[in-house]
Amino acid sequence: MPETLKLTANAAQIEHWNAVAGNTWAQFHELLDRQIEGLGLAAIDALEPTKGEHLLDIGCGCGQTSLALADRVGSTGSVVGIDISAPMLEVALHRSRANPRLAVTFRRVDAQTDDLGSCSMRPSLASE
Repeated sequence: MPETLKLTANAAQIEHWNAVAGNTWAQFHELLDRQIEGLGLAAIDALEPTKGEHLLDIGCGCGQTSLALADRVGSTGSVVGIDISAPMLEVALHRSRANPRLAVTFRRVDAQTDDLGSCSMRPSLASE
């Protein structure tokens, strides 16, 4: 991943999600996704995304919700998933490559400190 997160007050969380926690979640993402899928789908249903919308998924982890959102917004919409965890984003990128029809990109961004307004304007990690 080409991005380097800035050292911030959130440094402990960045370290946590890029070490044991992120690696463990990435390793067991299929099991964990099955456990929390209902919550993500309920949130998506409450959001009621429509074709053509452009959405930002903060804390996208391994990409399950971002991919589900991208399916809902279709080819005329897009989803940018952001997270601080490189191991989890690697899983998300792998999943997005397996679903090339979905307009979804993933960024390594710290939602606590980075400018989220420019996330969708940057190139996709999938193409870097």
